[in-house]
Amino acid sequence: MPLTPLPLPHPTPLDAGQGARRTGTGRSRACHIHHFLLPLLSRISLRGLVKLFTSFNILIIHHTFLMLRFLFSLCLAALCCAAPAKTRRYLMRDMGICPGTTNVSPLMAKALADIRRECGAKDKVVLVFEPGTYAFHPTGAESREYYISNHDQTNPKLVGIALEDMNHVTIEGHGAELLFHGRMLPISVVRCNDVTLRDL
Repeated sequence: MPLTPLPLPHPTPLDAGQGARRTGTGRSRACHIHHFLLPLLSRISLRGLVKLFTSFNILIIHHTFLMLRFLFSLCLAALCCAAPAKTRRYLMRDMGICPGTTNVSPLMAKALADIRRECGAKDKVVLVFEPGTYAFHPTGAESREYYISNHDQTNPKLVGIALEDMNHVTIEGHGAELLFHGRMLPISVVRCNDVTLRDL
């Protein structure tokens, strides 16, 4: 028995209308985009594109430079914090403090002030005395207001060697003899850490 092909369904008027509406919508969108892009593209010239691209590159370079400068500052700060401590040796003779001098009190006061300005918080400081006798008198000595337990509280007090705000200090005497005359404190240690007196 021969097979009879089935007829294909024809679009109904409703389907034809929907296809027309879809085709019309697609064409209207394409026309809308076309009319929108044409004026925009016509206004952008080649020179404008080059200028826009150049400005964008300059902006990137500027931000990159700022970032590199910030990173360099961080590295420099880390290196400064991690810098090793220095050992600074000061010969008292080079600062005018010699055995046999009539009064070394004002010379000692000036020397300690200069050392405090030069040294950092982590630096090790070594004060080297030559063998001999050093005379400290109240005249020209450091004047400080101290309140010491079990001590006469008259102020100000005169100090022969005032060690203040210093860390890792060593006084090497090499057998030197320090004589403190009159009413004065021989040595004061205030706000200091790791202080050593040797061979005095």
